[in-house]
Amino acid sequence: MNDSYLEVMVKRKTNVLALIGRNTLVGLGALVFLVGFLSDIFLILAIVAGLLFLGAFLFHRQIGVEFEYLYLEKTLSIDKISNQTTRKKLAEYSMEHLELLAPVSSHRLDSYASGVKTVDYSSRQKEGNPYALIFKQGSLTTKVLIDCTDELYDQIRMTAPRKVFKD
Repeated sequence: MNDSYLEVMVKRKTNVLALIGRNTLVGLGALVFLVGFLSDIFLILAIVAGLLFLGAFLFHRQIGVEFEYLYLEKTLSIDKISNQTTRKKLAEYSMEHLELLAPVSSHRLDSYASGVKTVDYSSRQKEGNPYALIFKQGSLTTKVLIDCTDELYDQIRMTAPRKVFKD
């Protein structure tokens, strides 16, 4: 049996705007809540403060994002892990529908520049190793951006050797 199994964890670069947004909303929420103690409209200001804290919580979920690539039996599954607490399955791609795997800077991706849905599951860091996977199912073509390790590259190359490039 030639089953392959590989897990790769990739931490996404922290979004500075999400940090600023979260901290701003927490500060505004605390200020509104404190002002509410000093005014006659405490209930209304407490609700506004609660909504600001809710917004801060939503920004907080976008700060510590990791992706887990799971390669198992010719299927690439991608999960999103938020703040090391919640996991969500984002996508699953079968290598039977793989058209191309190449670095993002490769000239082989030029023909897929327009009319392609692009999904980014990479770390968005300079030292990352961004690769693009092109999947075609019927008339839908999807470009998936991931950080490809050497082990993951080798596993996919063993599955579809004529569709995988390193240039």
